[in-house]
Amino acid sequence: SLTSLGDNAFTDCSSLVSVMFHPELVEIGDSAFKDCNSLSALYFYGNEPQMDALKNETAKYNDDFLNADVYFYSDDPNDLGCWYLDDNNNPKLWK
Repeated sequence: SLTSLGDNAFTDCSSLVSVMFHPELVEIGDSAFKDCNSLSALYFYGNEPQMDALKNETAKYNDDFLNADVYFYSDDPNDLGCWYLDDNNNPKLWK
């Protein structure tokens, strides 16, 4: 499993609009998401405390990542605002 993203991993990837990841990702390097101006959604398989821990370990120059909306995975349609994978493996929000 991917446990860290190195420095500059997605720097200047202006077409990146969302990222889907597991709680095994515990470290994000300097500028990994720098100038990813279109990044607006993070689809996370973990829970809120795990996401908070990841954000606390996120290095500098990752504002686009830190300011994106975070959605947590759930297979329960009653978990409004959480996400699931549709039949085409695309993330969708429960409404």
